[in-house]
Formats: sequence, C-alpha cells, structure tokens
Amino acid sequence: QEVGLAGFSIILKEAGGTFGQSGGHVTQDAFGNPIGTTYQLDVNGNFIFENGAPKVLTLGNGFMASGPDGVVRIKYLAPAKYTVEVVPPAALSETVSDHL
Repeated sequence: QEVGLAGFSIILKEAGGTFGQSGGHVTQDAFGNPIGTTYQLDVNGNFIFENGAPKVLTLGNGFMASGPDGVVRIKYLAPAKYTVEVVPPAALSETVSDHL
C-alpha cells in the first residue's frame, strides 16, 4: 500500500469560475463559516442548534491540507459542482522541478 502524501493544499473553486462565469475560491461551508469548522453533534450525529444555527466547536481557517495519511475530508459543503485543485508542498514542487 502506498504511503499518503501529506501537506498537499486543497483549493476548492465553484465550477462557474472554471467556465468563465463568476465563481471563485470557496472558503466557507454551507453554514457560512470557514471551511474546516467543526460543529457540536448529539449522540445520534445530528447538529445541536443554537439561535437557529449549528453550534460551533472549533472555527476553521478556510484552508485545507492533506494529513499524514494523505487524506482530506471536506465537510459541510453546500450541494454544488466544484473544481478541486491539489497543490503539492513547496519543498516537493522544488524537488520535482529540479529533476525535470
């Protein structure tokens, strides 16, 4: 089994931005909070609401990167078409370009 590729940045773009329409970089989840935000869930896995919105446990920073296992889980996105761009870490980019 391959070892995961850690530290790769993930950029989400609304598909409209890919085809010449207004779109762009997606940094917020379906609730209007930064990507990576975690929410409080009950024992059944349902959101706990506070003032009509899911209760935030940890506010995300809007950016995603692959973990040590090479996996990225992007949660709570609104249904849509997205373009996913994967960018290698700077050190890896320099190493690869040096050998081309």
